[in-house]
Amino acid sequence: MSSIVGGGQWDASEPTELILKEKVFSLSGDTFVVKDHTGRDIFMVEGHAISMSDRKSMKAADGTEVAELREKAISMHKGQDVVDPDGNFLFTVRKSGMIQMFSSELEIYLGDGDREVDFDIKGDFREKSFKVTSRSSGEEILDISRKGFNAANLIFDSDSYVISVPAGGDMAFAALVAIAVDEICQED
Repeated sequence: MSSIVGGGQWDASEPTELILKEKVFSLSGDTFVVKDHTGRDIFMVEGHAISMSDRKSMKAADGTEVAELREKAISMHKGQDVVDPDGNFLFTVRKSGMIQMFSSELEIYLGDGDREVDFDIKGDFREKSFKVTSRSSGEEILDISRKGFNAANLIFDSDSYVISVPAGGDMAFAALVAIAVDEICQED
């Protein structure tokens, strides 16, 4: 998988497991923290409390802006657009059809302008376990699953995910896809 966000800056040097945890109490809206397997902060994603398109900003642990997620406002399919800090379109995660119940399929379109589906997301979205595969090669590039479902998840509607990123995989892309899927599935 080639770099999609940050030109290789966020590529994993070896197979890596990221932990994506939604913060329960946040005045700014949805807030997530992404850590590596050692517990070191990698990214922080903060929602904007007052936002027409439900924006969320991703920053690296050092405060560097990485990307922004934006809910697709006018679209036949629910989705999330991701742009870089300069506002350049990177990719869209969206439902593949207008009417879907529990066994949804989502698609990822990269910002290369060809309007072709680049990746498929399939799995059990109610259980929050899914895989991302390349449409062209069929290769699995990400495995994302809910971690440790417990009473706090039910009471506070918070989720934690384990994201398996292969060597050379784009960790920022992986985290952004997981958050986009979480947001799309929560809207249902």
